[in-house]
Amino acid sequence: PFGLKTEYDAGWRGAPIAVRSEAQSVNINPSLSIQLGQGIYFGLGMSVQRFKAELTNETMFGPLAVSARDTSTGFNVGVLVRNAGDARLGIAYRSAIGYRLTGDASFSAAPMHNGNVVADLKVPETLSVSGFTPAGPKWELMFDVTFTRWSRQDVITVIQTTGINAGAVLAPLDYHWRNTQTIGIAGNYKPFADPRTKI
Repeated sequence: PFGLKTEYDAGWRGAPIAVRSEAQSVNINPSLSIQLGQGIYFGLGMSVQRFKAELTNETMFGPLAVSARDTSTGFNVGVLVRNAGDARLGIAYRSAIGYRLTGDASFSAAPMHNGNVVADLKVPETLSVSGFTPAGPKWELMFDVTFTRWSRQDVITVIQTTGINAGAVLAPLDYHWRNTQTIGIAGNYKPFADPRTKI
């Protein structure tokens, strides 16, 4: 669900903030669905998500590498309405997931400053509305509108919990991200579809 990587050349001007940053999440999502009525379906799932982050930057003690991880849970729900002509409209919600990331900080040039770290992180929830409709025997049209509440990602504070730097803020990551909306429109063309086939 979430993954990114950025890497800058050593010695660049923003090195005290970041040199290499990598985040990765793996999601397992068992789900169940039921038919509520003619052409109306409801689904419910649970997300079990593993999140891992690795961050490096330059400090007064030399290069710093922070690695932290956690596993947490969330949920998702959806409703799908389908008519006799196979047109469909769906609404899906995926919850935010909060993490208490724990790991370690390593100062390659000053190992006496090494120690454990902790940081709180919340990945955003999403709300999607999507549709599908046949448009003749060879065409299908689709759309999707998704809202993502990135504003939940304000400031991430990495705090060292052990060692001689215990209590120190190692990486105050100041994001202040804004919410986003994405719109997608697509079509399928089936050149070999039999025009006599009933949709």
